[in-house]
Amino acid sequence: MRCQKVRSFLSAYCKGELTEKRTGAIAAHLEGCPRCRYEETVYREMNKSIGQLPNFTVSGDFNSLLLKRVADERHKETRTKAFLPKRIPVVSVNRLAPIFAAACFIFAFIFSGGIDLFIDTPETPSYVTTELDNSYMTVQPEWEFNKEVARATRINGLMNQLSNQSSFGSLASSARRNNFQSLYRARQFPPMIRAFPYLQSNSNEGVNNSR
Repeated sequence: MRCQKVRSFLSAYCKGELTEKRTGAIAAHLEGCPRCRYEETVYREMNKSIGQLPNFTVSGDFNSLLLKRVADERHKETRTKAFLPKRIPVVSVNRLAPIFAAACFIFAFIFSGGIDLFIDTPETPSYVTTELDNSYMTVQPEWEFNKEVARATRINGLMNQLSNQSSFGSLASSARRNNFQSLYRARQFPPMIRAFPYLQSNSNEGVNNSR
């Protein structure tokens, strides 16, 4: 048998309440296990001490009186928790003293102007009364009429030159285009004249007669 199972039977083993077979198995285990033998010794001394205690006798209605007392205690506890309000917690002066002192310090700090140190108040601008200068109302522009006219004339002349140059360039480009076309046609017509000599001779005679 294992130690755990043997120890569960030690109390009954010491009182002689087990069968012969199980008692023999436990005795065989105790011979080879010193820990279980120590447990057996503790149980036997405990049973011996219990046997030396005096016997107490109780009355016949002990059980009924015990149950009645338990019921009364339970009923009393239930009524107190269910119907009676809780007691108001008592606040001592020692707990309120620090709070009252802190509140007084804060009010004194605010009303003494100490809070202004943490608030940036904008400074009011100082207005300086100075007389306004109205001389700009009578000032005339510094320019001459003749200079402005000459300047406008020069600008018009430059504009005309630019326009003439642009027109000349367009004429030159058109002339070059016409010369190119005439040369191209002259190169095309001689083969036709060589192909028809009779027409060429007649044309020459007509020219001579007209002269």
